[in-house]
Amino acid sequence: MTGSCGRGCSELTLTGSPRVLVVELTANGKRYRTRLPLRFEPSSGQLAKRLLRRVKTGEPKIRAAVIHESLGAGSGAPSDTTYELRAPDRFAYQLSRAGEAVGDTIIIGGREWTRGPHVQRWQASAYGGGGRALAAASYLGWWNDYTTNPRVLDRYRAGSIQVADIATLSELRGIGPVWLRLRLDLTHRRLLHLRMITAAHFMTQTWAASPRRILAPPASEVDHSR
Repeated sequence: MTGSCGRGCSELTLTGSPRVLVVELTANGKRYRTRLPLRFEPSSGQLAKRLLRRVKTGEPKIRAAVIHESLGAGSGAPSDTTYELRAPDRFAYQLSRAGEAVGDTIIIGGREWTRGPHVQRWQASAYGGGGRALAAASYLGWWNDYTTNPRVLDRYRAGSIQVADIATLSELRGIGPVWLRLRLDLTHRRLLHLRMITAAHFMTQTWAASPRRILAPPASEVDHSR
């Protein structure tokens, strides 16, 4: 049974004793769905830390990944980025905003190629100013620094994999609280989905197993490294 408890507020009464509540709503033509825990487990924090360690120790074995990211700040159109990486030293990303291309970058070892929107030719340079090579896998665990105070929201099976839904809250000096919502593939020990919320900063990432393309140097380039 549901009812209104004021503007933007709804209340409901559940029958039985479910562990999870599935909430769905439609806003501005988009449909949203989330699972909310209904039971508090005192040991949830320790269990969440163990599950996070399990995924973290599996990260070095990941050889390839594709990450689709949407990043919003304020009321403007979000920036969309597709990252592709292949160990040990290949990394690429394509940035767009409001459906328009912004830039394209490919990094292989110590070399980097970039081009802007509506530009056919690539510009080549030494990665990071030279003197070092990229380690593609270094991007995999960037979110580990934000996983203090984790709690398990839900655990369930999705097809052939075991999934954990974990929430974390960290406090960063000069920024304030940072909330993460993590969906983990415990079977393959990898991240599936991430939602970050902090001051005027809303980011969603979806992770997949393999790049769609073989990362290779562009056929044409303008070299500014020499």
